[in-house]
Amino acid sequence: MSTNIFDIAKIRDAVLKCEKCPLKEFVHVPGDGSTNPDILIVGEAPGRTEAELGLPFVGASGGLLRMFLNLVGFEKEDYYITNAVKCRPPGNSTPGMLHIDECKEHLDREIMFYKPLVIVGLGVTASLALSRDSSPGYRISDYRGTFYKSTFGGIEYDIFFTYHPAAALYDKSKEGIILSDLKTLKKFIEKKIG
Repeated sequence: MSTNIFDIAKIRDAVLKCEKCPLKEFVHVPGDGSTNPDILIVGEAPGRTEAELGLPFVGASGGLLRMFLNLVGFEKEDYYITNAVKCRPPGNSTPGMLHIDECKEHLDREIMFYKPLVIVGLGVTASLALSRDSSPGYRISDYRGTFYKSTFGGIEYDIFFTYHPAAALYDKSKEGIILSDLKTLKKFIEKKIG
């Protein structure tokens, strides 16, 4: 095994053994996906199904996300999926900035290991983790569908935000918005690859 601090096996092990925040007593779920992704997708935190299976985005919202990605032409080899917060919060509550801050090291290491073409933030928690904008009244609708720049490990990345697919489970009008955003993302990547 490599001694590189960003070795993916070490990153996964660090997530599984993490005891930094109050969620340390709950199930830890590391990221999963392509070993050479064009996009690194960041969600909120594991849900019940994710905690049971130990994999991100395998519940209802994960199925919807994969369907959307497939519809716009992304293959499984194109993406790696993780969460801003690696442990399932009690009662499926929304993680706070403490949890986001304590998990930031894990997310940063995933980003620096994979060096994706684009980082995609799904929903408010992911966008807070990636943009660090926690101003009052912050809404994902103010940021979605647009590209931003952010630096991780000295490398500048393109960041793209859209709604979390769970939003579309409760509000069907979000389905078209998420699909439209992902089409914009696909075109951007195709242009970037040339």
